Amino acid sequence: MIFALLLGAILGFTSLGIPVALLVFTGLLGLKALIDVRYEKMPLFNSPSPFLVYCHNLAARGEKTGHAWFSYVLQLMVFGWVFGGALFAFARFLRH
Repeated sequence: MIFALLLGAILGFTSLGIPVALLVFTGLLGLKALIDVRYEKMPLFNSPSPFLVYCHNLAARGEKTGHAWFSYVLQLMVFGWVFGGALFAFARFLRH
């Protein structure tokens, strides 16, 4: 979520048009989801992937993790759009 919040704030203060900024926002959230699901450790940070932690938490509750990637990506996109988009709109409001 911190990634989405930072991304929303940064894009909100740029001079990009709103449709372009939202496309960039969506693309970067999708890229983050791909990296989280693909790699066990976060590149550059050498910490466990948030997706790996998500799967561990599901397994600890006794739930199946076969299609956990789908729910992880869906949650990342939906909540990323909600929180990052809200901060994007707030940053645009402050900019004008």
